[in-house]
Amino acid sequence: LYKQLIHRLFNFFSRVPWVGILVKQWKINKNYSLERKILKGKHQSTGKNQSILFFSVYRAGSTFIGGLMKKIAGESGLVPVDLDGYFYELGKGKEWEGKGRTMVDVPYQSTGYFYGPFRSFNRGIPNIDDYKALLVLRDPGDVIVSSYYAIYSHVTPLLESKKKLQTR
Repeated sequence: LYKQLIHRLFNFFSRVPWVGILVKQWKINKNYSLERKILKGKHQSTGKNQSILFFSVYRAGSTFIGGLMKKIAGESGLVPVDLDGYFYELGKGKEWEGKGRTMVDVPYQSTGYFYGPFRSFNRGIPNIDDYKALLVLRDPGDVIVSSYYAIYSHVTPLLESKKKLQTR
């Protein structure tokens, strides 16, 4: 009941001009505080295991598998980091795609982290051979059908309009 109330209040206030932007930004800051620290170079994992890079494509079950892998990685001492999700929620997914999905300013660490899911290859990872890689793909026909239905049934990024997402 408590979560439903919070969800309804969030949905209501996120539609109010000016207030909505602040509410959405608060939620992004709350949900992605670790990613923000990592991008600023203010987080260091104490884990000793080799970092894992999780690559997939859109509509290939990456959210489900990513959630499962984050739990497993956490239990093995790796810190889960979702940079792809963070940029998507900021509404910067298109900008990032325009740069060839390259994130060169990220201080990647070869031990202690689980990075992903990346929904395409990230060319900005230095010394990629120092990481374990996990790649999840899906039948292309299933991806197309899933993509069609996702446009009309899933929520849009917090700071991106539905029209922009459909156009993209």
